[in-house]
Amino acid sequence: MSQQSPVAPMLSAPRAAASAQDTASLIAIVVANAFVIGIAFAQHWPLGTLLWPYWIQSVIIGLFNFRRMWSLRNFSSAGFKINGVAAQPTPGVAKFTAGFFALHYGLFHLVYLFFLFAIAPFPRGQGLWILLAAATFGIGQYHAYRQHLIEDARGDSNIGALMATPYLRILPMHLIIILGAILRGSGWILVLFGLLKTAAEIFGIRAERKMLAKIKDASDALPPVAAA
Repeated sequence: MSQQSPVAPMLSAPRAAASAQDTASLIAIVVANAFVIGIAFAQHWPLGTLLWPYWIQSVIIGLFNFRRMWSLRNFSSAGFKINGVAAQPTPGVAKFTAGFFALHYGLFHLVYLFFLFAIAPFPRGQGLWILLAAATFGIGQYHAYRQHLIEDARGDSNIGALMATPYLRILPMHLIIILGAILRGSGWILVLFGLLKTAAEIFGIRAERKMLAKIKDASDALPPVAAA
């Protein structure tokens, strides 16, 4: 009769906790998106107006991701290179990568903002509702951020993955809603594209988690180096 390794419970507990956290995050995303779609439907927003709280949501995602990378102390840099040279898991590398991410992500959203003004000018009289919708996303993202800090403290995070995964999440959802804004529409069309955006966001998060899990499994043989 085979005996279970005493190490197995130690490995499965963090994975089970991470799975529960992922489920809670997905539920929070569905609830937040449903609330925002409800606001948009009740206020008779055209599809283009939905881009504004979604743009703010993307900025919030980037801000929290920047804070995570900037604060990393114990992490993996497996597979990550800077100017063709393998990066070392040091605070200096974390801060350099965080700064580069902020520049690239910020420029992307600045260009996106000009595009947004061109196709869907900020609607008069809807600023409070747009901020309320954005705050809903912000609360959910803050909850996820607190959970991510637990992973970071365990040394589970990979600096290269943290730089790439926000794009994996935001690009599909924005492509869908931009398509909707170009096609124009309101009412139930708005609800349809809101649901598509929610599905794309969930897909992006699942893809992000799978990528992070693969990177972690590949680098488990080389434990992260704690910074002095």
